[in-house]
Amino acid sequence: MRGLFKNKPFVIMLIAIVLLGILAFATSGERSVSWLESTVGAVVQPVQTFASKASDSIIGFFQRIFKTTDADKALEQLSARLAQLEGVAEENEKLRAENERLKELLNYSGVSSDYTFVTAAVIGNSQGIWFDVFTINAGRNKGIQKDMAVVNADGLVGRITEVGATWSKVTSIIDSSTEVSVMVDRTREIGLTRGTLTAGDGNMLELYFLASGYDLVPGDVIITNGMGSVYPRGITVGTVTEVYDYLRLLWARVGTPHCPNCGKEIRQQTIDQIVDQVMALGEGTRIQVMAPVIRGKKGEYAKIFEDARKSGYVRVRVDGSMYDLSEEIKLEKNLKHSIETV
Repeated sequence: MRGLFKNKPFVIMLIAIVLLGILAFATSGERSVSWLESTVGAVVQPVQTFASKASDSIIGFFQRIFKTTDADKALEQLSARLAQLEGVAEENEKLRAENERLKELLNYSGVSSDYTFVTAAVIGNSQGIWFDVFTINAGRNKGIQKDMAVVNADGLVGRITEVGATWSKVTSIIDSSTEVSVMVDRTREIGLTRGTLTAGDGNMLELYFLASGYDLVPGDVIITNGMGSVYPRGITVGTVTEVYDYLRLLWARVGTPHCPNCGKEIRQQTIDQIVDQVMALGEGTRIQVMAPVIRGKKGEYAKIFEDARKSGYVRVRVDGSMYDLSEEIKLEKNLKHSIETV
């Protein structure tokens, strides 16, 4: 008997058989657990847990080696390809924006073919809340000289105020020290713009020194008139957004207007006052009632004549002369006209 227990392989096999029997007995059917089974289970459980984890680790190791290596490589390649495509997309967007900018500049240079253009990019701007002075990457190396005009696809930007070997400084038209001689594109009236640089004004310009009786409305385009040696003629400066008619309002309040023809005082009248004056005229007196439609504006106004004809009017007075609406009335579109329906 002692010889049997000295045989180590036999003892190990016997212990294994006993453990397997206990495990089989413990997992067979639903029944109450004895203290012996509980004790053996408590002893065997750590061994089972370790064996399970070791088995999972080994299986996972070999799976990663033999099964997932190709997938990881493919995923890595796809990630690199995606990053490359994102970079290409970003570069394409930059090229597209640059292409649009150059196309606009090309169209502008086509319109203004009398001048030679040098393209440049902004590389710096003045410190502060306003973009009134900035630096471009073109200088004497590209033939840039002081007081040259700077434009973009939208119109006038400013003028060159300082020139270096490879750079130049530009003072923009919104600077309060910059004045530009301009005219209203629609009426050709001459004026002067000046930068304001007032916080919150959206980089607006102010238009001054228009002639008395000027015709200016929001939406009118302001262009350079070519006076002086800095800004060529016909460059867009801006668009009128609001008209402050302070001077005209002042004269209307403090002065007494009179008719330039007869010298009589011009006063506002009610409908009753007008009717009383007409009724006071002698019997058989012929009168003309004229309603002003256009006052001192340029254009041909063919549609106004057509609308008056359709509305039942027979005659109109144009620039002081009477016309029958049944005849063709042609006006010079570049001259100012006054039209009244009779």
